[in-house]
Amino acid sequence: MKPSKNYLIQSNFFTQSVLRDVTEMQKDIIYYLQTLIDFRDTNPNDEILFNYSDFLKYKKVEKN
Repeated sequence: MKPSKNYLIQSNFFTQSVLRDVTEMQKDIIYYLQTLIDFRDTNPNDEILFNYSDFLKYKKVEKN
């Protein structure tokens, strides 16, 4: 499913305002968490869990 234009505008605003003073790693974590959230869900869950192993897969980091 393609993200709506409104969602892209909101993401850009979020990036330019809220994320101005955070590190690149913090931004990556926030972006990762946003991929776990269904913003169109009419009945959202109460929590989002951060799984570091899944985050590394998202960043395409592999163990040697």
